[in-house]
Amino acid sequence: MKNVIVESISNIIFCRLKEALNLSGLKKFNSLEFFYNNGKIGVEEKVFGILEVNGKGVDKLKLGMFLQAFSLLLEKDNIPIIIEKRGEIYSISVCKPAKIIKK
Repeated sequence: MKNVIVESISNIIFCRLKEALNLSGLKKFNSLEFFYNNGKIGVEEKVFGILEVNGKGVDKLKLGMFLQAFSLLLEKDNIPIIIEKRGEIYSISVCKPAKIIKK
């Protein structure tokens, strides 16, 4: 059952990622990586995974639009995110949903 939930949340995250890219007009990033929280990443156990985006050479306006769209789309699914910036790298911590909605 746990694997089904993890796969379902992963699908939601990647669908919302694709939607946010389309809405913002961004075609691609220089680097985009997603790390699952398997106990080694993140201090809090509330973090489902971390998405790292390299913003170097990316239009900052479109990048801002992407981050806002991604946040709002996941918020609809009760999946909060925390965005941190370190240099040109944006670290987006995707938290576990507060409540899983059955559709």
